[in-house]
Amino acid sequence: MQEYGFENLLSVLKKAGDIEIETRVKTFFDVTGFPHYENVISNILAFFFDTNEEHGFKDLWLKSLFECYNSVANTHIQLGEFEEIEREHSTDDNKRLDIIISLDNSIVAIENKIYATPYNPFDSYHKEILKYHKDRSKCIVEILLSLKKENNQRTRYNTIFYNITYKSLIEQVKKNIGSYIENANEKWLLFMKEILNNIENLGERDSMNKEWQVFLKENGNDIAHFFENYSKDIQSKICFIKDLEQGIKERLNDSKLTIGTHNTQNCESFKGYITLYVDIHNEDNTIVIEPYVSRQNPTTLILELWVRNNRKYDWTKELSLLTNDFPDAMVVDDGSWGQCLRLKSFDFGEAITLSDVIDEVVRIFRTITA
Repeated sequence: MQEYGFENLLSVLKKAGDIEIETRVKTFFDVTGFPHYENVISNILAFFFDTNEEHGFKDLWLKSLFECYNSVANTHIQLGEFEEIEREHSTDDNKRLDIIISLDNSIVAIENKIYATPYNPFDSYHKEILKYHKDRSKCIVEILLSLKKENNQRTRYNTIFYNITYKSLIEQVKKNIGSYIENANEKWLLFMKEILNNIENLGERDSMNKEWQVFLKENGNDIAHFFENYSKDIQSKICFIKDLEQGIKERLNDSKLTIGTHNTQNCESFKGYITLYVDIHNEDNTIVIEPYVSRQNPTTLILELWVRNNRKYDWTKELSLLTNDFPDAMVVDDGSWGQCLRLKSFDFGEAITLSDVIDEVVRIFRTITA
């Protein structure tokens, strides 16, 4: 685009507001640093697939797995009685199959993939499963469990490792969980919720929000121009505050005056603010006159008083002194600063001048120190 009109920027921002990007919830696995380790997740899956384990969910996960398998493989295999489960089963050629589950009517082989591609020797896996298949009446259920959708993996024995995604498995677990909650162990219920959230987070990390990416592609120039103007606006307000500091010093001409600007770039406490302070030493307290611009609301300059080292200061005296000049003055709890006396808000959209703000700060200073 050659021109970037105001109305066009508003239109772009409105379109951006119509797109929702979900924030991922941090899980226990993120904290431990093992959110995507295949071995860790396979161990957890084996725990939940074991109907005899202490979690109390019985066959919730196995039932959900079989329902997913029957859907993708177009079969009607019934869930049999659990017998045993094995992790990291070694094949004759020293390959490792992630999970093998033995039921009274079937053998289940699961190859688990989070981010890696399914390059594994599925022929060897199937050959190894045949060793479990002593009872030829048992069905063989071969599964490629993956974060993203993969192709089904056909072996040279004319069998298929059908792909089941974590998304479909989780959806099925959530669909079935209602009838299992009553008998579930509360600790493992919480743990299960964490693993479900973790796997869902992994899926979000694996791909970006397509709608948002298309929006960025189509509106990149407009967005870049907007942020360029926004950055210039912030810089202009930093200059405004610095000019305000100099103007107050010249007007008050008080050698005992403590006045300055906070280094908003380097100080963690002030990164969200463009701010100036004027200290008034008053008996046992230091009252601070602070004109500031919040980066969350950069169109407004707020004029407040607060007290150093006294978050519960009683503002009755100052209110009585300033109420005529500032009829809208009110005490507010301003977070980490404690109780502040908010005197006035200046709207930059109404073309306020430097002298307007200087006049108000000088009036406050002289009123309090009179």
